[in-house]
Amino acid sequence: MSRGRNTLILLAVALAIGAYIYFVESKRTPTPDVPVEPTEKVFTVDQAKIDELHLTGSAGERTSLKKIDGHWQIVSPITMAADEAEVSGLTTNLGTLALTRVVDEKPKDLTQYGLEPPRFEVAFKAAGDKDFRRLQVGQKTVTSGDLYAKLANDPKVFLISAFIESTLDRTTFQMQDKAVLKIDRDKVDAYEAVRGTSALKAVKQGEHWRLTQPWSVRADPGAVDGTIGRIATGQMRAMIAADVAASDLAKYGLDKPVARYTLGAGSASAQLLIGKAADDGVVYARDAARTAVFTIDATFATDLERTPADYRLKDVFTFKSLTARRLEIVRNGAAVVYDRQKVESKDEKGATVTTEKWVQTQPAPPTPIDSEKVADVASKLELRAESFVNAIPAGATEAVTFKTAFGDKQIETIVLLKAGADYYATIQGEPGAAKFRPDEVEALIKAVGDIK
Repeated sequence: MSRGRNTLILLAVALAIGAYIYFVESKRTPTPDVPVEPTEKVFTVDQAKIDELHLTGSAGERTSLKKIDGHWQIVSPITMAADEAEVSGLTTNLGTLALTRVVDEKPKDLTQYGLEPPRFEVAFKAAGDKDFRRLQVGQKTVTSGDLYAKLANDPKVFLISAFIESTLDRTTFQMQDKAVLKIDRDKVDAYEAVRGTSALKAVKQGEHWRLTQPWSVRADPGAVDGTIGRIATGQMRAMIAADVAASDLAKYGLDKPVARYTLGAGSASAQLLIGKAADDGVVYARDAARTAVFTIDATFATDLERTPADYRLKDVFTFKSLTARRLEIVRNGAAVVYDRQKVESKDEKGATVTTEKWVQTQPAPPTPIDSEKVADVASKLELRAESFVNAIPAGATEAVTFKTAFGDKQIETIVLLKAGADYYATIQGEPGAAKFRPDEVEALIKAVGDIK
């Protein structure tokens, strides 16, 4: 039963193709094919010299672009920067566009090719051109492998490869720069996020980021740079309107934005405003410096909804174990000091080899220890906070104190305190306290006990 039905479907398709060939292709003027060299180009033009484009898309939308001061701009129906990659792709394909073959030298009826009127048109001027050169494109051939096309000033109908269609048939939105904000991300040195009554600010001090609101604390550079990168590379989903009056922003939730994200770069700044949710998983948004309203993916907006704690640096020590020079450990009132020293030894060939090893220097007299076990403690001491609390719980007791010397005479001290099953520490010069994963601290304390 199924096989018979499939046979009927195939027969119907074959009859449809045959009917098209008989009633359409056979009615066209029977002119002989004019052979064309495979490398023959439609235009003789250096694509780098194209400086003006007029596009009429298959949906009827018209877009005009010009190269101004070396950069492409859309000049109609809106005025804004063009997507340089999109324009480059289009001009490159115009410069390399090749004929597959000539179909009709002097057609009597262009409608049979979908060229009266053309389905879409691409017109351009290159340096030195007085008039636009116009490529008019019609329908696909029966096999869909090629497109009928012609030049506006030449009656000849020829074929071009159909794969080029999506590059040439472009809308205004496809040609515009879809970046939500225009700013050089490498120069950004300030970030501000405001959601309702909650505000967060971060500034770059030298090579390091620091939160200045709601607290003055070290910031996680990965978190801050990640958010800045997300905004700076964010793309519009669709353009709603290129010019929206302030009185009309309410219908998009942009009269009182849900959130404001500001990137500062020296004296320059750019601000992304987030409005209410629209349909199909998108959210209304706008660049505060422009009158356009567009949509962004809801996931984009969600990615930016981070709390101040998300930006706080989780590293308790700034030291790294590889640069540590001294490690003092205090437990139950007793202190032990380990120094990293250069030690000479002989290799298997009898040559003198200088290495660095951890050596116990206090209390005296020194006790031989396993240097690798001290290195293991230093490595485990690179603790990261699991979260932050306003204060260490009452009744917490000191578990162990670490004092490190590293780098260029830098010194840091951390006191780990235990409250119940949890471990905490305050960070000098910063509010609140860090809370750690108990298993990580327990592993650190065990490693201290293993030094022998």
